[in-house]
Amino acid sequence: MDFVFVLTFAFCFSVLWLFIKYARQLGFIDIPNLRSMHKRATPSGSGIAIFIAVFITSLFVDVGDYENYSMLILAVFMVFLLGVFDDIKNFPAKYKIIVISVAAALTCFDNIIIWNAGTFFGYELPLAWFFAVPFTIFAVTSFTNSFNLIDGLDGLAGMLSIIILSALWYLGYRNDDFLLIGIPSLIIPGMLAFLYYNWNPAKAFMGDSGSLTLGFLIAVLGIRALNYVDPLVILYLVAIPVIDTVVIIIRRKKSGQPIFAPDKKHIHHILLGMFNGNVITTVCVLALIQLAYVLFGVVFVSQLPQEVTLFFFIGNIVFWYLFLTRKSVYHSKLET
Repeated sequence: MDFVFVLTFAFCFSVLWLFIKYARQLGFIDIPNLRSMHKRATPSGSGIAIFIAVFITSLFVDVGDYENYSMLILAVFMVFLLGVFDDIKNFPAKYKIIVISVAAALTCFDNIIIWNAGTFFGYELPLAWFFAVPFTIFAVTSFTNSFNLIDGLDGLAGMLSIIILSALWYLGYRNDDFLLIGIPSLIIPGMLAFLYYNWNPAKAFMGDSGSLTLGFLIAVLGIRALNYVDPLVILYLVAIPVIDTVVIIIRRKKSGQPIFAPDKKHIHHILLGMFNGNVITTVCVLALIQLAYVLFGVVFVSQLPQEVTLFFFIGNIVFWYLFLTRKSVYHSKLET
């Protein structure tokens, strides 16, 4: 496994270097606009290089165990291609949701399904297939888009993915699950290599080819981990992207804005304003908060009644909503 880790890191690092060098000729350049956080044209679509390198590296490991997950592999490939095409020419949000939903449905054929909603007040809440499958599709599609939206600052998506995937790897190691061990073992070193180029000031961006594929894989692995932990553990493992999306949806619904309307009021935008535009500080603070959620989820959630941890998570959403709304109003007044 150490050999695979080093090989993946080195190969991803090299492929990313080549991709960035020829990104302009290939047409993968992000030109700044009103919503951009960067000020100069920057190579984008690095997810293409990352996942091509990861795929090639995977050929050097034992892939026999993955033969029973052909639908999962096809689904990941679909989401990756969607991201590639979106990096080349922006797709409307509704079409992206349709493709991701179809990919999520494919994973259900490999039994990547949320069969249980948890145990509350001593009662287990199993889900019948006619509810479990649509709920799984909704959960995977929602988180994939949530992770895509959190990719708004140099290094943020990379840091969060490494923290979340490390937690999923730990659950896999503890339960000897080859999917939860194998996939993070390939992606984490790739993301570490990417962080070298994406750390502020970024030399390259991940693009949707990276963020959509990462979000999809994290969602699928999270569902796989439900074989060993309570659903609320996974909710804490992916807390920052989920809380950010829920807060954004509530705020837009209350203000009468379309849910998919783009803005600069995500959690990372508002914290960036609090830290006077210091990207590195903002990313490190969010990474530490995500790490705290992960540690709480892995260490404590399974030891506490689920109704308590659910109430605590909802309380966190309320806190973040009030905090971010107040800070958003404050910074809007400063800008005017």
